[in-house]
Amino acid sequence: MTNYGWFPAAGTDVNDIVKMAQDHFQTEIDTVFTPDPVAYARNITFAVVNQFYNPTSELIMTARDQGQLVAWLWVVRGQYTPWSSDEIASVNMLHLDLTKPVRDRIRLVEQAIDIWEVWAGVAG
Repeated sequence: MTNYGWFPAAGTDVNDIVKMAQDHFQTEIDTVFTPDPVAYARNITFAVVNQFYNPTSELIMTARDQGQLVAWLWVVRGQYTPWSSDEIASVNMLHLDLTKPVRDRIRLVEQAIDIWEVWAGVAG
């Protein structure tokens, strides 16, 4: 089982993020929504820039294995629970390379949850 390193997403990660969505997850939505890779890339790019200038507003992290994107996550704050006025961090996305072994994918999800928890604490 590989222990992956996670790093803040950069503009150079956007194309790989969009490609992962198209390769592994587009079929999950294409009967409900019209996939638009340009809109997706634009939204990810805006979030990456926002994270750079406002690091506690959004969290976008990537994990790579020998240069290949194996996972990425996106969390935003400024959301609120319907039963309280307490702010929450809302997970927009967690995508994994579905060709990785199941144990690696479970490890990636575990690492992502740990990252979310630490970031939420730092973000308040």
